[in-house]
Amino acid sequence: MNPQDQVHQFKESADFLRKHFDHPKINATIVLGSGLKNFEDEIQNPISISYQDIPHFPQSSVQGHGHKLVLGQIHNQTILAFTGRFHYYQGIDITTTALPAWISAFLDVPTYILTNAAGGVNPNFEVGNLVLIKDHINPSGLHPVRGVHLENWENPFFDTSNLYNADLRNEFLTIAKSNQKKVSEGVYCFLPGPNFETPAEISMLRTLGVDLVGMSSVPEALAAHKLGLDVLGLSVVTNVYPTNDQPKVKVNHQEVLNETNKASATCRGLIKDWIQTW
Repeated sequence: MNPQDQVHQFKESADFLRKHFDHPKINATIVLGSGLKNFEDEIQNPISISYQDIPHFPQSSVQGHGHKLVLGQIHNQTILAFTGRFHYYQGIDITTTALPAWISAFLDVPTYILTNAAGGVNPNFEVGNLVLIKDHINPSGLHPVRGVHLENWENPFFDTSNLYNADLRNEFLTIAKSNQKKVSEGVYCFLPGPNFETPAEISMLRTLGVDLVGMSSVPEALAAHKLGLDVLGLSVVTNVYPTNDQPKVKVNHQEVLNETNKASATCRGLIKDWIQTW
């Protein structure tokens, strides 16, 4: 199926969800990365629906990810939470990996919050650090809006100088400072996986000025920004890759989940406190 037809299907998915949730206004979408699906416990008066019950939704089958969409309130703001996301390494096409962004845009959601677990390329990072994404590098050649045209798009080109919204980042940093929590900023690199990065790739990424690396988020961020949403990206550092003079270490998915679970309480608390300021 071509990307244009896929996006028409996503509109049908959004129409289905609009009727299911029957809610006039959603303030923000949050996409929960590996190990962060328990954030749904923070949502009050939740209404949930399984991905398998939504037309045209693929299934998220990655350990540590949820399989449902939840609508509810946090501090009187209506939040739509995707408890699991869709990855290119699962065999899902790049247009569909940005499905949460398409759905959010068609439901007129103004703010898009993406969270993920990421490898620390910056040797100054520590496991468990929270890092706001200030920019990204996408060497994959994959793009979620390639071949898609919507009625209000005059051309396929769009500016990305403020893709990860600076105002939202500054608001979040202010909340973190007031809570005496350390939150850094960094450049995220999207690589499609499913293998973790080789030592040579990490060395290359450091040379390019990359701070974080992972297998998600960038397709969603690109689509959300093109569709007019304000994007905030937040990574949990689950491992820090060694430098050339340090011994090599093996990375595994269970380690990623363990470290994300440890940092999830801080992450959840800061997001809730930030939402309270809206």
